[in-house]
Amino acid sequence: MISYKRTYLLVSLYFCLQACTAQQNNLESSHNRLIILDKEISQNPQNSSLYLKRAYILDSTKNYLKALSDVNEVLKMNNKNIDAYYLRGLLKIKLDDASGAINDFNKIILLDPKNANAYFQRALIRLQVKDKSGACLELKKALEYKHPKAQEVITQNCK
Repeated sequence: MISYKRTYLLVSLYFCLQACTAQQNNLESSHNRLIILDKEISQNPQNSSLYLKRAYILDSTKNYLKALSDVNEVLKMNNKNIDAYYLRGLLKIKLDDASGAINDFNKIILLDPKNANAYFQRALIRLQVKDKSGACLELKKALEYKHPKAQEVITQNCK
């Protein structure tokens, strides 16, 4: 008869192995997609959408500097690409460049004044740097433009 403790350990180990296998499969899948995109980019270096796709994959594998390089390439080709500015802003947050991220979200708002995501991200940065009043103003804008999480963050942080 197997003890409860031993059964618990075996079940825990099984689930841990399943999670590790799934993570390994995701990494292999990302690696394979990167190989394909590298080839596509070498064949069509002016296709900004390929660089952006690769940047998203690099971001998902925590390769932030290479992702940032690809996003910068996209913006050289099209300096009005809102998706590229958004991803670059998120990357800059991950790289501890809050002011650079704010600049990217500002650029989005210049291009699309009703972009709720840009206001929301600026609010999160302002909360991080302890600018609560600025964050609350940003959150009100995000809410006005229907950001799905704005009300929840307002309730938690603004009075």
